[in-house]
Amino acid sequence: MRGEPTIPSDYELHPVVVALSKARALAWVVGELGQSEPNNLRDALDDAPDGTLEWLHAVVREALQSALGDAEAAFRKTLSAEEAFAQSLSVAHG
Repeated sequence: MRGEPTIPSDYELHPVVVALSKARALAWVVGELGQSEPNNLRDALDDAPDGTLEWLHAVVREALQSALGDAEAAFRKTLSAEEAFAQSLSVAHG
């Protein structure tokens, strides 16, 4: 299919890598939206209906939170029960 990368059948991306790649892409969008100098994304929003920037911020924020949640969930699946327990204790006691 056009636009989709071709990955060899014997190669599989780790779910943590996939989720972090999504988060990295969304962080790029946040960076572009926050630029004070002109860029293609900001220029396109100049002609957009009122409220589009706020809507885009909300969509990107939700998608970024979801991608980070996916990364955390995928990472936790790689831990043994003992490792997960120890990690939860260290987080709780900061």
